[in-house]
Amino acid sequence: MFKISFLIAAFAGLMVLCCAASAEDKMEPEKQDRGPKETKTTAEIVKALEELHRARLGQVDEYSVSTAEFSSWGRKVFVAWHCPYSGVNATNVFVYQYDAQRKVWERKIFKIVDHTHGVSVEFGDKVTVRDESRKVVYELKLLDE
Repeated sequence: MFKISFLIAAFAGLMVLCCAASAEDKMEPEKQDRGPKETKTTAEIVKALEELHRARLGQVDEYSVSTAEFSSWGRKVFVAWHCPYSGVNATNVFVYQYDAQRKVWERKIFKIVDHTHGVSVEFGDKVTVRDESRKVVYELKLLDE
């Protein structure tokens, strides 16, 4: 009888742990670390996002954080993204714009894009972020500097 009770308790404990881990992976954006609000360099952004990735998955390899940087007509934009989830098909996207007067990169958006492990970025008069199926998941109109 004790063995059966112990097995049931152990199974219930494992179920609670699995549900807690699943809930953590699906945290709402306002409960997740959004990365630095502003930095002096894009290297600082990447380093901070690698630390977030390491905190979520316990590892960082050279391909953990993807980036794209654009500069045109005095406007600079830096986009970084990574998939810090185990078993969840989602990507965290960070868009930064350079403020030349203050000489800092300001975070304009943090977004969790569901159902994709990567994004593509287009640059023109706005920044367009698309998921793997080419669906537009975010657009940012660029400010003139």
